Amino acid sequence: MINFKPHVDDVIIWRAGEQKVLEVPKHWAAMIAPMIRMIFGLFLCILAKRLEGNWYWWVLFWGWWVVFEACWRHVQIYFDRFVITTARIFRVSGVNDAERSTVPIGRIIDSKVRRGWFGHWLNYGHLRFKHLNYEDAGIVHHIEKIKFIRDIDRVEQVLRIITTKKKLDQAYEDWTADEIQDVISSG
Repeated sequence: MINFKPHVDDVIIWRAGEQKVLEVPKHWAAMIAPMIRMIFGLFLCILAKRLEGNWYWWVLFWGWWVVFEACWRHVQIYFDRFVITTARIFRVSGVNDAERSTVPIGRIIDSKVRRGWFGHWLNYGHLRFKHLNYEDAGIVHHIEKIKFIRDIDRVEQVLRIITTKKKLDQAYEDWTADEIQDVISSG
């Protein structure tokens, strides 16, 4: 049976005491571009009905192709999740082959929030992390930008709370269920 839920809980290390603080799906504004493509594809399918010969088949084929691609993009956006835990942040994406990007909380140097006027109006934003890669002798790298995060102010507040915890190397041991619930319910 096909499971239509992102496999976020499979990535969390429950035995080590890691706890999920916040799971953030994409904002619905990320679906606007695929929706426009889907409408365009349906328009091509309707237009094909007025054509004759090979033009009918070509326009119909490309119309259905555009509709299929837009539907697939919708599914990809649904499976793309950004997760904050007590020990790290990570992103899970992909439908058939899940892709994960992880950064421990202790390696995060800085985060940048970008929220344009449209994002401010619809309550979403884009987030970029700057982290220290210890394997490359202290060179600073950016992990990819995470776009269309819903309720970006709340996510930024949760990140600030977690990254400024007293001892970052023991953060997952210090957290209690009440503290996590307070962070989740705030905002």
